[in-house]
Amino acid sequence: NVDGGSGFAVVWTGEIQPRFSQEYTFFLNVDGSKGSRLWINNQLIHSRKHWEQGRREGKIKLVAGERVP
Repeated sequence: NVDGGSGFAVVWTGEIQPRFSQEYTFFLNVDGSKGSRLWINNQLIHSRKHWEQGRREGKIKLVAGERVP
C-alpha cells in the first residue's frame, strides 16, 4: 500500500499455532525510517515510533494448539 508517495506500508496477515502453552517473545529488527506495530490475537504487543531504531520485542501468553491471528 502506498502512503501518499512518502514511502510504503505493508500488512502481513496469517495465523500462528503454538506447540506449548507459555509466554512467547516476538522480536522485530527495525530501522529509523518508519514505525512498526505487531498484533497477535487482536492484542497490540509491540508499537514503535518512526524515530526509534534497533531490536524491539513484544510478549504474549499463548495456549498450545490454539490458532490465533
